[in-house]
Amino acid sequence: MRDSLLEIWRSISPPLVKSDLAGRRAPGLPSMRSVFLAVDGAARRHVLVQADDDQLTIELHGTRGLQVRTERMRIEDSPEARYIDIACLDPSHERLFATLTEDLLESLAKTTLLETETVRQTIARWRAFWTVKSGAFTLEQALGLFGELWFLHRWLGTAGHTRWMATPGARHDFQWAEASVEVKTAQAASVATASHQIVSLDQLDAPISGQLYLFSLLILEDALSSNTLDSLVGRISGELEPDSASLAAFRERLAAYGYIPGDSPYASRPFRIVREALYVVRDHFPRLTRNSFPGGIPAGVGDIRYSLALSACEPWCIALHAQDESAAFVRG
Repeated sequence: MRDSLLEIWRSISPPLVKSDLAGRRAPGLPSMRSVFLAVDGAARRHVLVQADDDQLTIELHGTRGLQVRTERMRIEDSPEARYIDIACLDPSHERLFATLTEDLLESLAKTTLLETETVRQTIARWRAFWTVKSGAFTLEQALGLFGELWFLHRWLGTAGHTRWMATPGARHDFQWAEASVEVKTAQAASVATASHQIVSLDQLDAPISGQLYLFSLLILEDALSSNTLDSLVGRISGELEPDSASLAAFRERLAAYGYIPGDSPYASRPFRIVREALYVVRDHFPRLTRNSFPGGIPAGVGDIRYSLALSACEPWCIALHAQDESAAFVRG
């Protein structure tokens, strides 16, 4: 539906006067809902949701690229009416705006809530993504996020989303009192050829409490696979949808990672899962930490990164499937 909405906006000729609006009725809504997809004279995209005069006014300013206001207006030759005007002010966010609009139209089609409340709830669900700079999401970030969400969805269980850190300041990707898990993803055909990039001395260091584990995910691009980053986000979001607070928190973590729905081509790349494995990081596990330098890190040395050959880690592998008994502590 998102692509069809984008096409509707493209088909509308901007009015000659910058403040005027030209639009078409949004498809798929019951007769009781009056919604227009519109563009103004500056070619900016709008969604106009008609709301009765007795409904509360809704306004939103200060969010980069998104503006919401309520006022009386006329769309071309239609009668003047009171509308909630949701406008995309940043052209780089047009695909995100279309995704938000898709969600709004679906909500208006199935809910009996007033238009103002439906708009308010929809904006709240998507607001976090409007703080992210469009086009800044790299392939490396996409692979990393794919691995973390795969572990969350398949091993930890979506209900454990609060254990996911997804912030630069967290030492490990998943943390709780009994354990911490660092997730690494690599494109490789086998363990023999796979390696993971460790980007700091803290990444495989022991947590403040509990045991540290390394989750390794090996993937390859495969056009026949249905596993994409976008599909993972969709599955987890669907499971969290009954709990609006949890869904909002999950989306805030995605935004902190730099992910914007529908914005990055890397997020739609299909991957085949080659191997997934959980390792316990203890004893003589191959790693570098600050304790690897008894006399301290030499003066002038910084930004220490290294490559970890996965084949060297096999003696510490404890599980190859989420259902393995040795991985039960993850789901507990």
